[in-house]
Amino acid sequence: MTRGVRRLVALVTVVALAAAACGDDSSGDSTAGGGLGSVGRSAEAELVEHPRPETSLDFRACGSTTECATLLVPLDPADPDGPTIDLSVARRLATGPGPRQGVLVVNPGGPGASGVDYVSAVADLHGLNEWFDLVSWDPRGVGGSARLQCDRTAMATFRTADHAPTTAAAQAALDEAAAAFAESCAAGSGDLLDHLGTEATVADIEELRQALGEEQVSYLGLSYGTFIGQIYADRHPDRVRAMVLDGVVEPTGDITDLLRAQAVAFEEILAETLDSCADLGDACPTDDAGRLFDEVAASLGTDPVTLDDGRVVTPTALAIASLLPGYDPSLVPTYFARLGRAGDGDAAGLFDLADRYWTLGDYPAYIGTLCLDLVHPTDAAEQQRFAEELAEAAPRLGAPIANEVLPCVFWSTRRTEPLGPLRAADAPPILVVGNTGDAATPVELAEQVAERLDTGVLLIHDGEGHTSLASSPCVRHEVLTYLLHLLPPVDDTVCET
Repeated sequence: MTRGVRRLVALVTVVALAAAACGDDSSGDSTAGGGLGSVGRSAEAELVEHPRPETSLDFRACGSTTECATLLVPLDPADPDGPTIDLSVARRLATGPGPRQGVLVVNPGGPGASGVDYVSAVADLHGLNEWFDLVSWDPRGVGGSARLQCDRTAMATFRTADHAPTTAAAQAALDEAAAAFAESCAAGSGDLLDHLGTEATVADIEELRQALGEEQVSYLGLSYGTFIGQIYADRHPDRVRAMVLDGVVEPTGDITDLLRAQAVAFEEILAETLDSCADLGDACPTDDAGRLFDEVAASLGTDPVTLDDGRVVTPTALAIASLLPGYDPSLVPTYFARLGRAGDGDAAGLFDLADRYWTLGDYPAYIGTLCLDLVHPTDAAEQQRFAEELAEAAPRLGAPIANEVLPCVFWSTRRTEPLGPLRAADAPPILVVGNTGDAATPVELAEQVAERLDTGVLLIHDGEGHTSLASSPCVRHEVLTYLLHLLPPVDDTVCET
């Protein structure tokens, strides 16, 4: 297949994938525009009941619609008789009245997002829970599963340090904070640190499938969950009934490639956002939002603000807060209101926006997974050169984006060779969904992944925001049609709604 390059809005960020952990929003009418409910019911007679097999998991009620269980898995998948860890699992049984179509394993992204929280919080996942048992889990290192034990004070010190240092002293302080955080994780987490990557997570999914008693599972991966899905389909193609990847990450590259592309893309998105301030009328706090941003950044750089609760607001918080409108355009008015207050000396709201990003996923699991999944710089000088390169390409955001993964330099374990190539030979059709306006996971990555996978089928959403299942009735229609009937859309189909 030859795929044209479509409208570039943004390129990928591994940094941004922590915010992408929210993945999907359960709001919206699942039947709108010929949506999921109407598709399912109109074809109900064609579907065959898939009885639920017995499971070895001891599920117990943990909410009004959710059951929870604990899955015991090997710490090291290569040593199945060795030490084990606990994984927290959640399930919502298919509600009917249509015939059950099996299990849909869902991962909301991150890395570092809780699948248990996600399954517990979503409504019916746009009609899918009518037909499928929704199952997810907290990946190793996350939530109710075996967790990394890192010093939270060391983590906060690193995250609030100036990630765009302009002096040797500031650079040394940043390196020291990153090293202290990484060392605290190594000291507190034992062997788990060495077995945190996505390849181990893929082995855990296979353990989960077996425990559920299912011959095959369907899979929906959002954002970083698409990374997991691609590896699972490559390692266990015969165990995949159907697979949907929404907001696609390319797992076969280098972390510097991802961050380089991301820095340029988010710089462009930020510039467009700042230019749009005048469109808000009286809600815009200034006649020049770009100048206001630069003034706030300079002020925080020379005189960081210490809040009443001891939190320190540096230019890093401004940069992180400035990523959020790229994920959710509805946050633009909030962003400008808080930027305006920061210009008047009140930076608390700006820090709260950054904190919203920081708390969407579990940072220790996030950074620990990235350090094992992707090749990255291995010494502080190399990382500093990379950050300086990104600062030239993206003056407002480049250095903070590069340095959020600085702890990987000091991590006790690392990947030395890239993953891949991942072709998922012999897998069923894999539906790859790309959004032309997705700043976190750009449509170009979906095109690359659909091209690389032997059975990849590309579905383009001409929209905005991160991922598409939540925002596009057309995508929801195509996804459910595929998941129910195993009939993917024609390759390169474009959804405009």
